[in-house]
Amino acid sequence: MTFSPSTEIRTLGYVIRLLRWSDTSLIVEWLTEQEGRVTTIARGAMRPKSPLAGKLDLLFFAAVFYQRRRNSDLHFLHEVDLRSTPKRSRRSPNRLKRLAYFVELIRRATETETPIPEIFRLFGQTMDLTETGPDGRVPILWFEWRLLGLLGSQPAEHEGSLKAGRELLAQWNAEPDPPLQPVPDRAAQAIAPRLAAIWHEISGGCPRSRSQLLP
Repeated sequence: MTFSPSTEIRTLGYVIRLLRWSDTSLIVEWLTEQEGRVTTIARGAMRPKSPLAGKLDLLFFAAVFYQRRRNSDLHFLHEVDLRSTPKRSRRSPNRLKRLAYFVELIRRATETETPIPEIFRLFGQTMDLTETGPDGRVPILWFEWRLLGLLGSQPAEHEGSLKAGRELLAQWNAEPDPPLQPVPDRAAQAIAPRLAAIWHEISGGCPRSRSQLLP
């Protein structure tokens, strides 16, 4: 698809990656609602008087305005209307590691500039759960299960290897909102390795942090 050099895009997005481009500029990768994963350059964003100052950090949620370039996948960021910041998660190393793990799964499972609104909404749910919910393996396994469903790679919940977690998985499929009850050890021992095996099949492996998050 060919776009005009002056195509202007407005969408909602989460900052999922930041790289320093120069002394004053940043490369910002977004997970957006309408455009999928997109990468922008924020020129002068690190200058104290920049209109972007203080609005760009990992996991910030914002309305984004950028100009799409025809011959490059690095687009020009113009405006950011900050909507929310994950205050609790940013104070917790464990919660930040969990969110970083979710981001890595999404980056492995999706192509750039390929919108999947359901994944955007799933990540938003997970952000809320991480901010307000408990620590532990519940949100990790729930996110993996629901993401695999959106990718068309979710195993059947009645599969023999998932027998111990069958009831829990059926509940996760039926309920759109994240569950907060603990995952019994027996169910976790059935679910966790089966999901890991699927991630190996579809993306060549799981991020290393999974073994730390699911000891």
